[in-house]
Amino acid sequence: MFSCDDEKKSTGTCGNDVLDPGEACDTTRFTAQTCQELGYYEQNGALGCRADCTIDVSVCALSCGDGLISMNHGEACDGADLGEESCASLGMGSGELTCSPECRFDTSGCGIQAVCGDGVVSGAETCDGADLGGESCETQGFYGGILACDGDCQIDVSFCSDFCGDGVLQTNYEACDGTEFNGATCEVMGYYEGEMSCDENCQLDMTGCVGICGDGILHDLEECDGEELRGVTCESLGFSAGMLTCDGTCQLFTAVCNGTCGDGLIQGYEACDGTNLGYHNCRDVGLFFNTPGCDAQCVLQAGTCDDVHIWGGDGTDFGYAVATDGLRNVFVTGFIHGANTDGGQVLLTKYDTNGAFIAQDTWNTGGASYGRGVATDDAGNVYVTGPACLVRYDGSLVRQWERSCAATPGAWGTGVAVDGSGNVYVTGTTTIALDGQPASGGYDIFLIRYDAAGVVQWTRQWGTSGSDEAAGVAVDVTGNVYVTGTTYGDLDGQTSLGSADVFLTRFAADGTRQWTRQWGSATADQGTGVAVDAAGNANVTGFTYGALNGQTSQGGWDAFLLQVSAAGTLQWTRQWGSAAEDKAFGVAVDPIGNIHVAGYTGGALDGQAFQGCNDIFLSRFDGAGARQWTRLWGDGDCENAYGLAVDSLGNAYLTGQTGGGINGQLHQAGPNVFLIFSPNTYTP
Repeated sequence: MFSCDDEKKSTGTCGNDVLDPGEACDTTRFTAQTCQELGYYEQNGALGCRADCTIDVSVCALSCGDGLISMNHGEACDGADLGEESCASLGMGSGELTCSPECRFDTSGCGIQAVCGDGVVSGAETCDGADLGGESCETQGFYGGILACDGDCQIDVSFCSDFCGDGVLQTNYEACDGTEFNGATCEVMGYYEGEMSCDENCQLDMTGCVGICGDGILHDLEECDGEELRGVTCESLGFSAGMLTCDGTCQLFTAVCNGTCGDGLIQGYEACDGTNLGYHNCRDVGLFFNTPGCDAQCVLQAGTCDDVHIWGGDGTDFGYAVATDGLRNVFVTGFIHGANTDGGQVLLTKYDTNGAFIAQDTWNTGGASYGRGVATDDAGNVYVTGPACLVRYDGSLVRQWERSCAATPGAWGTGVAVDGSGNVYVTGTTTIALDGQPASGGYDIFLIRYDAAGVVQWTRQWGTSGSDEAAGVAVDVTGNVYVTGTTYGDLDGQTSLGSADVFLTRFAADGTRQWTRQWGSATADQGTGVAVDAAGNANVTGFTYGALNGQTSQGGWDAFLLQVSAAGTLQWTRQWGSAAEDKAFGVAVDPIGNIHVAGYTGGALDGQAFQGCNDIFLSRFDGAGARQWTRLWGDGDCENAYGLAVDSLGNAYLTGQTGGGINGQLHQAGPNVFLIFSPNTYTP
């Protein structure tokens, strides 16, 4: 019977994971498991086996015989290295000091021999009994323990514990030991990359780490580093000012910057901030009513702003005239349907320069009451004309006094103007003789001048034997007064050209009638408004059913504008319109001499889209009569513009009547009053 002995070893193949005679290791099998078993003091990793089955001791360090004195491991010397000791330095006379294979001093060659055990350290002795020569575990490089003296009178460190290099991390003394780093990496220590090492004192060596906040070099993860800010400033971050700095984490420190969009405070570069709009209003976005908004970049937006406001009740309401004062407050007069049985009341509404409603007054004069004209003086007083002839208000719309055109009914005002001295001029139509003036028959034109207290200074009445109607009045800078309207005969020696003609009469400030001019086509023409420019030219608007002063009829009623010099010379005439009905009612001159005309159109005008029924139009001309642009407003219902004013900045205001909701505005059941704002910045 035969069997194999598994424990029997014989020479074999290196690499078969079997320890054969002559092999120190084979794959995973070792004759020694630690560096200490191989005579080394320290181990930094696991032993390896080479391809020739010898142990790879590259992880081992320090041993007796390596020529380096390892005091931590009890060596007094190592080979030829005696640590600068000699027989003489050891107190053993002359002779030759050598090192034993155990790395202890060999004093056998010295002249004087020490006596081990006499309790006195001498010669090659490092200790003797209790005399340790002042040494301790700590002086030997250990962190603690009990130092002893062996039988050869040499320091015995076997009872000392822990030292730098033993591969065991002592956190009370060491930041690292060998490959033990207690979780520390370059990144943990604040660096961005690299590999750290452990130095001979068991402290972290970070010379292999790369990039850290504070090195003055900009790295990918840093917003800044020291004075390096990547070119960023407080201003480029949206702040108004300040000196940007870098904090200890290499992030931009913006607390030193002043103001940012969103803090509710308007900085120098901001138009607004959140709900803080500063001094801004809807005018700043080319609109007038309601409130602008502010976007996330602190740029002013339209918000709820609009250029149209509509108001009224369930009955018939309309605006007939509009005026502005020196503060650019806006006043609208007209008609609003009231509860009285006579059918309506005079309306006067005030808006401030920001488009906010301020006040409103209504009153009844008996019968159909409505305001036909409105004007303001330099003191802020407001004057309204109509059936009551003249009513004066203060700037808060508190009624101060009222004046009738005559003692008996039969006269009503259609236009009002104020000169630089506060005198008030009312023009209108009368069926009776006023203040001793002769009546010409039918309807006559009148002009009354009042002082600021409402006292009549003079009255003028004129006309033909037929019907003559005043529509508008204006005063130039020297106090001359211009009245326009419609005549149905030969007025003041002029010749009638059709069934109805336009007229313009000029008076001096003392009431002297200086001249009258009359124009017309072969059919019907009506004058509806007059405005005087800085050069003293009178600009008259209205509508014609024919070809006026050589102009071309566009079909139906056309709007017209004609300019007359202070001497009464016709300068030019302009006629325009659609193929349908177009009528102009309001005219105003802005501070730079542009002439604005407002009315309504029954079709597409000057290339502007037509909404339906009647649309509101506003046309602007330069002082030489060149038409610059036309604007239209409408919503498919019937809209008519009757009144026009221009403020000191050149913004235009239109009022009239609408049957619908322009720009989506809320509309009541009946026709309503509207007020439209057109900014001086408008371009088509």
